[in-house]
Amino acid sequence: MTLKIPKPLGTLKKYPKPVLKPDNVIWRKIAVFNPAIYIDKEGRFKLLYRAIGEHYRYISRIGVAISEDGINFTFMGNKPILYPERPEEWWGVEDPRVTFIDGKIIMTYTMWDRRTTLVGIAEIVDMGDKVVAKRKGIVKFPAYNKNAAFIKIGDKILLIHRPWYWGVRPSIWVSRVDTYKGIVKAVPSQSWILYDTPVNDIKAGMAAPPIRLDNGEWLFLYHVVHPPEYYTVHAALVDKEFNRIIADAPKPILVPSTIWELHGDVPFVVFPCGAIVIDDELRIYYGAGDKVVMMAYGSLSELVSILDKHRIE
Repeated sequence: MTLKIPKPLGTLKKYPKPVLKPDNVIWRKIAVFNPAIYIDKEGRFKLLYRAIGEHYRYISRIGVAISEDGINFTFMGNKPILYPERPEEWWGVEDPRVTFIDGKIIMTYTMWDRRTTLVGIAEIVDMGDKVVAKRKGIVKFPAYNKNAAFIKIGDKILLIHRPWYWGVRPSIWVSRVDTYKGIVKAVPSQSWILYDTPVNDIKAGMAAPPIRLDNGEWLFLYHVVHPPEYYTVHAALVDKEFNRIIADAPKPILVPSTIWELHGDVPFVVFPCGAIVIDDELRIYYGAGDKVVMMAYGSLSELVSILDKHRIE
């Protein structure tokens, strides 16, 4: 079967090679991918990556890499900052995402016990040359769950996540919750669907956590999985209170095209978990083929200008 991957919007360029690849350390020698990103107090880039050390059990851990320019990364130490310790995560801690809330770096990640997926919560404590992840809680929701991040608007805490019920296409939900620590109870009665996966697609989920724009609206990046199974990344605007999508780009902003994305452990995958803005440059860090970390970049104002022309009435 020949895949007909759509052409991208054209606002992003891809850095021509991976910014992070596996090395010989046992727990990350197979793959490093699906990273979160933030800039520390010294202006250095910190990448929180998912790592695989062997294919048999395919257990994920989370490590840290550092860079002065956001392109040339080196690993920080040879030990993961988060690894399976609880029964809910015996088969892996996956796909970290970070947001800043109340002056803290809050990381969400997927807990996998081979039967179900849950959302775990940790606080990242950055001491400059050392980064520590402290477990802070777990999200309880009556479904399989992943692809999550917290945001705070005023005194309102929202959880963006991707629940999955049997017989229902996995879509992107938002839940109002009381806290981002401890046992976080997200309930359907306080939830709404932000993006309903189209009937001809397999599933969708948040890519990088949303970025608040100067006018109070949110730039929201999300991925869609199309049959037979290839990923595309899309951009939208969400209203100031994060209730609904108010603009959606006419084409994906990122599609598989390089050798690392078309091949690798899982082919046809582009999977961002982190994005940052430097002046007017939007940088998106993503897993390519579930194997390496790549970076795409482009003008934020150009992308927002296109989105402004495709507002939803």
